[in-house]
Amino acid sequence: MVRDSMPPARPFPLDATAGPSDAPVRRSIPAAKVARILAPSRAIAMALALLVAAAATAQEAGSGEPGALPEPAGNRTAEVQEAMEEARWTFGNTKLSPYLGLVDSGWVRNAFDAVDADEVDDFTATLRAGLSLFHRIGTESVLALWGLPEYVWWADLEDRRRLNGRYGAGWYADFTRLGIEIEATRADEQRRITPEVRELTSQRADRALAGARIGLYRSLDLQLRASSSDFDALVDPGPLGARAQFGRLDRREEVFQIGLAMRLRDAVDVAVGAFQVSTEFEQSAASPDSVRLDNDGDGLYLELAQERTRVEWRTRLEHRELDPEGPAATARFPGFDDLLGLSAITLHSLDRRRSLGFYGRRELFYALGPEFAYFISERFGATSHLDLGRSTTVQLTAEVGDLSFQPIVGTTLQRGDDLTSFGVTVLQELPYGVGLSLGVLHGTIDSSSASLADDRSITSLTFGLDLRSISWP
Repeated sequence: MVRDSMPPARPFPLDATAGPSDAPVRRSIPAAKVARILAPSRAIAMALALLVAAAATAQEAGSGEPGALPEPAGNRTAEVQEAMEEARWTFGNTKLSPYLGLVDSGWVRNAFDAVDADEVDDFTATLRAGLSLFHRIGTESVLALWGLPEYVWWADLEDRRRLNGRYGAGWYADFTRLGIEIEATRADEQRRITPEVRELTSQRADRALAGARIGLYRSLDLQLRASSSDFDALVDPGPLGARAQFGRLDRREEVFQIGLAMRLRDAVDVAVGAFQVSTEFEQSAASPDSVRLDNDGDGLYLELAQERTRVEWRTRLEHRELDPEGPAATARFPGFDDLLGLSAITLHSLDRRRSLGFYGRRELFYALGPEFAYFISERFGATSHLDLGRSTTVQLTAEVGDLSFQPIVGTTLQRGDDLTSFGVTVLQELPYGVGLSLGVLHGTIDSSSASLADDRSITSLTFGLDLRSISWP
């Protein structure tokens, strides 16, 4: 969440958009786009779809981060070409872009999102450094390679210290009527991977992706995309025990999508299509055969969006139908047949120094505990940013929501969680292009579960230092 004139808080690469139920991915975005897209409840999503005639694709990743806004699928090739143009070092057809920064650092109260008796406070810091390489092949394609290792440090929680990082390679071609994207990535990252708990944890996401854009007629394109993603928890759970068994989320997801996209009058982008998805959970002590949640299914998506000088809006609808997969004796997935979506509107001042956005989102996440298969997350909020002078930006966010849990086959338990969060971030551009960020985020969860009856809250005081724009030798 940074404004346009400030160095982004995260280096290249911007992650390729994941499948419909992939783990969340955080991205660097300019402040002009920071208040875009979140998802409403079913009734609100349908109403907004009728009112603004908009909807969204299956290629949108969810997010467990309070206030973290997912970005649209976008044009990955254009993103790579833009990053190549901004690279610092040039050697013929090859460009290099260095990165150095201190990110996601600060003090965390109640680091394990536990009830009062089990609260643990600690300091954490993440140092990231690395290099991205771009090599132009002819005039139509680019080869990109990147390696961005990072060290995650905790003051007292030594078992949480580890070496993470982002690595990948991709080939991106943009011919006259044909676009091709082939990419393989690995991302080991510490984040909140589910809104069910707000504990920071490290998770690995390995992804292979291939996509094609075929021009059919004028601005009408046929879009094809196939991806395979593996998600694995990298750290043991905190003192919350079975409720935070992150290994239960270890899985492989395969997605194939086909659709049509075009631009209408007044710069309105529309996309419509269908997708298939298959999810296979890993067999482990945290995910035994008795609670296997393997499933596969398909769905339809519709998206319209528009960006104008003063107003940006985006709404998506996605109907997804999932059925249990595997031997009937071990299948515990209850099935899913419902509407998901997101909608948002952002209002900008004429000089884009101020903005106000409202959003809602309705998403599906897999549950951590063995009694439940998944839950529907419905969250609503507002965000605003204000530029103070030429080098300071203030960002405010507030969000409320609820989680509705679906028990596994053979269980009749009931559970619902109420969520609230609010935060403020100050972004300061220092001399020599150095970026400094200071922020506070407070969130609470009130669960109706008998074992989680007490309110839980977590507070983070964070700071970051972005050195990517300093004058490198």
